[in-house]
Amino acid sequence: MVITGPDKLQRNAYGWFSVIGLQAADLQKTSVYCVGVDANGQTIPIDTITCIPFTGWGGGHALFVVAQQSGNYTITITVNGWRGSLDRAVADATSAAIETDLLGQLQLVRDKAADTYPYRNGTTTLEVVGANPPPPPPPPPPPPETGKRWIILVRESQQDSPALALQIMELRVSTYLSSKGHAFLALDDDQTGAKPWLDELSGVSGPGLIITERLADNGAGPVLFKGPMPATYEATIAILNEHGG
Repeated sequence: MVITGPDKLQRNAYGWFSVIGLQAADLQKTSVYCVGVDANGQTIPIDTITCIPFTGWGGGHALFVVAQQSGNYTITITVNGWRGSLDRAVADATSAAIETDLLGQLQLVRDKAADTYPYRNGTTTLEVVGANPPPPPPPPPPPPETGKRWIILVRESQQDSPALALQIMELRVSTYLSSKGHAFLALDDDQTGAKPWLDELSGVSGPGLIITERLADNGAGPVLFKGPMPATYEATIAILNEHGG
């Protein structure tokens, strides 16, 4: 069996391949496969390849092929391809040293199938060229679910600036935080219980801010934000809002 057609196509261009040596009686026993790899050796998704067999008015056989991605493709037509599975099964049974009489029966079936359903195939290759479109951007991460939050400040209290001291006071008396069920905690970096938060803020210089979920038992859930403490109360509330608060 011989497949003839273009050696090269532009991406998304139509290609026609003629199939010589395929009989009308073979059609129900025939399978068509078209697989491709890109320039990085990665398998090209099969849903970007169209490979459709046709039978013409004069009885000739052809393939219509179009590929959406550039790469190197192999087109294979196989008659009685299922025979390969039978041959492998007999080979596996032979290696497994199954009972001799049963193995003999399997071999007889294989030999009879080989005579009645001869295996044939033909292949050709196709290069598809042209710049691929850029991949779609990844979807944006889903916004965090709204809920109660812990707002945790970790700093060296001896170095509190007047602006930070004012913000601490504003956060402690904030009606916005209390109305939403949020809680604020200011920790000195020497204070008991500060170490886990200091570890979270590794690499952050100066006062650090951590925002976590506030659990039903009043514990701290997953960390949603960590970074330098903003300069103002309003900027801190803005970050809180960005993370579901």
